Amino acid sequence: ETNAIGRNASTLREFLEKKWVADLDNEAAISLGIETLLEVVENSDNMEICVMTSDGKATNLEKEKVVAICEVINKAKQEAEEAKKTKNELVDK
Repeated sequence: ETNAIGRNASTLREFLEKKWVADLDNEAAISLGIETLLEVVENSDNMEICVMTSDGKATNLEKEKVVAICEVINKAKQEAEEAKKTKNELVDK
């Protein structure tokens, strides 16, 4: 189950509902959370991530890790946009 609260919660909730799959491991869940936040913030400068595990432990992610995950997500988005653009150009020919 997914959820979001605060400003832009409905936008974030919709994004989560489209992308979430059952049995995500911790890394995939963290990446999904960051990808979701990137829908409403420009970059990792505006993010602080705290991960709470099922045993109740909370850990703040190091800024470097958040930045690295954001870079991977942004690169994948850019590659997807370029592939879509290339496909559209081929169709138009």
